[in-house]
Amino acid sequence: GWHVNSLLLPEELQAAAVRAGFEHVSTLEMRTYLELGRPRDRAIDQGRLEEGRRRCEAALVRDRLEPDAHLLLAAICQEQGDLPAALDALRRAIYLAPDSAPAHFLLGSLLFQRRERSRGRRSMETVVSLLSSVPREEPVVGTDGLTAGRLLETAQAYLESP
Repeated sequence: GWHVNSLLLPEELQAAAVRAGFEHVSTLEMRTYLELGRPRDRAIDQGRLEEGRRRCEAALVRDRLEPDAHLLLAAICQEQGDLPAALDALRRAIYLAPDSAPAHFLLGSLLFQRRERSRGRRSMETVVSLLSSVPREEPVVGTDGLTAGRLLETAQAYLESP
């Protein structure tokens, strides 16, 4: 057997199996075993935000409890200028993963962007609290290699800004 990331749309998965000479028997949830390189990630890296957003939304239809998909959807929505959708996705991500420093950071930056400084500060304070005991050189999960020290410094810069 072979496994393909669950974020492929079912018809794409079946077509890929046929093209490769296999019979598609089932689709297993493999997200927890896979690294970056998912179709949604490649689409976003290549600037195809609409496709990335569609893939995130399709993934969330299958599994509403996936905080990483909510976080990625929020980042896409922010990039597209859809701040209300980004905020909704971030609230869901934080509900599902309250210790997610990247989710709190993105929420804080969006709130600062909307001139909601008090709420933005609370989010950045949460980032500082979450990362203060993490080794500075440790990559933060969900940030594509950004270190805890760099994210912490950036959050502190938001807090020090007038």
